Amino acid sequence: GDKISGVVSKIGSENSFVDFGGRSEGMIKTSELKKGDGSAMFSAGDPVEAFVISAADEIVLSRFLQKDQRQADLLYQAYKSGMPVEGKVTAANKWGLGVEVQGVRAFCPISQIEVKYVGNTENYRGQTMQFQIMRFRDHGRNIVLSRRALIQAEAAGEMDGRKPTDPPYLPCDIRGRRGPLPG
Repeated sequence: GDKISGVVSKIGSENSFVDFGGRSEGMIKTSELKKGDGSAMFSAGDPVEAFVISAADEIVLSRFLQKDQRQADLLYQAYKSGMPVEGKVTAANKWGLGVEVQGVRAFCPISQIEVKYVGNTENYRGQTMQFQIMRFRDHGRNIVLSRRALIQAEAAGEMDGRKPTDPPYLPCDIRGRRGPLPG
């Protein structure tokens, strides 16, 4: 899903190659380098931008991401930045919630739904809520969410400017005596 910039190095009948500064070249389908009428849009030496589709045995590139890959790329950016995402709960079972986030299926374990114990997950079915992506694997096929992390972060931010590591009391001075005042 990473976007790379490179230079078309060789155009073949079915596959072409792009030099992007790595140890090897990336392979791209020649049809992606042509216009709709079949005429050449790129030639050897032209700069091109593409997305890495696979990096297993050889690096496979594509100029176009399919819808699910584009969504997974956006979710990966949210995961890396810690940005909350909105998702709709589509399934509930004793292990947690099945959540659809921008058309991609994700899972929120029961321990990550609330700060307190959740006995019945069915109450959440059909609700749209904010989540934080805790794990993103297999190009978006394995996404684990947490609602608990957002709730805890909100609670920490609503402590009147105090840090979560500060003591749970405020120092005060009453009639000349200093002491703790519960916060």
